[in-house]
Amino acid sequence: MWHIRRSRTSVEVRSGEKIGWMQPSEIQRALAAAMSTASALGLPVGDAIVLHDSNKLAARLLPCDVLARVAPIAHQVAQFEVELARRLAETGSPVAALDPRVEPRAYERDGFVVTLWTYYNPVAPREVSPAGYANALGRLHAGMRRLDVRTPHFTDRVAAAQRLVESSNRTPELADADWELLISTLRRPPPCRAAPARRAAPGQRAQYEVRAAVHRFRDVLPRARRVRPRPCPRRCQRALRGR
Repeated sequence: MWHIRRSRTSVEVRSGEKIGWMQPSEIQRALAAAMSTASALGLPVGDAIVLHDSNKLAARLLPCDVLARVAPIAHQVAQFEVELARRLAETGSPVAALDPRVEPRAYERDGFVVTLWTYYNPVAPREVSPAGYANALGRLHAGMRRLDVRTPHFTDRVAAAQRLVESSNRTPELADADWELLISTLRRPPPCRAAPARRAAPGQRAQYEVRAAVHRFRDVLPRARRVRPRPCPRRCQRALRGR
């Protein structure tokens, strides 16, 4: 866990156990960019705690109690996330809200893009009933169906994941067995799919591509139980018979 505290004249960083893709120097710069951005917008900031560290950084800024998401300019889709969250909120979908005290947009500073969101306290799994979770998920999908949003094709995501796995500097902690599994899976030709019988409604195309990506990667995770997929021709024949 990373913790950063700013005094009047300097920024100090303390580190504990960390698992992530950003280098320590990048984390320090990203947190400093988030704190400077919030401070320039009039929010009181003197402390930051890293909540998640991967290709993006999520940090809680205090005492303003804001969730800052930070990503390098070259690897970010911040404005897309802001626009998608805003439009989903308009449909009544259960999504995280942007911080209402600042303009809802992406901010660039020192080579990073920063977005500011409402911070929500963690909820224990047992505090959310299965029915409540299913209801929230249903409302989210209902809101997604009302949107017509252009999203990257899942094959673009596969290519990006393959480049990441093939770069040993960016994935130094990946074990050899996991590397071989990921490489063989990512290089495998995608399963054939029957063409949809009708034009997809707004929002359905994005859901279709997400489902395809999930099926593509369901046997990628290391040490996870993998289910052998059924032969592709049989799936395609059943889909064609049902048209």
